[in-house]
Amino acid sequence: MQQGHSGVAPGWAAPNVRRLRPHPFPRYSAGAGYQVPAAVGRPQKVALLRANTGNFDREALRTVARSIFNALFQEQVMKRTHHRTGALLATVCGFTLCLPGVARAADAPTPHLFATTLVNKTGTTITVTAGVGRGNTISVWQSGSNIRIRDTGDTVAPSGDCTAISTTEVACRAADTTELVVNAGDQDDTVTSSLAALGVTLIGGAGNDNLYGGSANDTLEGDEGSDFLSGGAGNDTLTGGAEADRIFGGSGNDSIEGRGGSDIVDGGADNDVIYGGSGNEQIVAGAGNDYAEGGNGRDTIDAVDNVSGNDYVEGGADVDVCRADLGDNVSGCP
Repeated sequence: MQQGHSGVAPGWAAPNVRRLRPHPFPRYSAGAGYQVPAAVGRPQKVALLRANTGNFDREALRTVARSIFNALFQEQVMKRTHHRTGALLATVCGFTLCLPGVARAADAPTPHLFATTLVNKTGTTITVTAGVGRGNTISVWQSGSNIRIRDTGDTVAPSGDCTAISTTEVACRAADTTELVVNAGDQDDTVTSSLAALGVTLIGGAGNDNLYGGSANDTLEGDEGSDFLSGGAGNDTLTGGAEADRIFGGSGNDSIEGRGGSDIVDGGADNDVIYGGSGNEQIVAGAGNDYAEGGNGRDTIDAVDNVSGNDYVEGGADVDVCRADLGDNVSGCP
């Protein structure tokens, strides 16, 4: 293991950072000589703004990253709650009545409410809600002036500004679309976006899911189960769940959090921010100016990219193994 000294990597900038859930650390200020922009848009690059000269201590960088996470929590958690409403209602059924109002005998089996995958465009938002009790294979891509959505694991029902192409495929008008959210629901699902310009939000839900982002700025969340997340190109936000996940940022300035479970995390190229979580993580920071923090658990962090002094590595609470280049900022590792 090579440990470096405190210093500043020229041109270091924190990547796009958006967070879906609150971080266990409290709110922090940026520290002496640093500022966090008062309003953080989505998406927006956030730079560390130096107001003085000389070296910084290791807290300056980590507190800026955490402050950005806190600043964006309210917007993201409210949006996520809204898009989960349909899937939640799909699993709630009364004793003699099952939504959306189909009466049944007390001893009859509970039917799946959303037996098909629902695709709706209202305003500028396209929402895809997968059918309950099915393993879905959902693909999203652009064809001419339309965004196409296909689910080979289920029938698809369009509404709003979307029309049916076949029983498994719909087309929604791409013009003025600013957001596309896919909630895969329960079971083991695969969701793939090939969109180049529109960033998507992919939520795996329960089950062991595979989520693939496109080349835009995407948000991927595995949720329950052991999931595989691949951000692809673009500045992506990727979040695992309580179990062991495999998370790959790809190119672009990515924000990654493993959360629970013993995860495998690879930031890929460019400037990434990586939080391991509470399990025993294996973290590869990749090329670029990276921030990697193991969190709780016995973690292995590899920040070697053959560039001196451009990475920040924080081991965490337990005994961790850290590898870094000469001059990188390393702490919390024996």
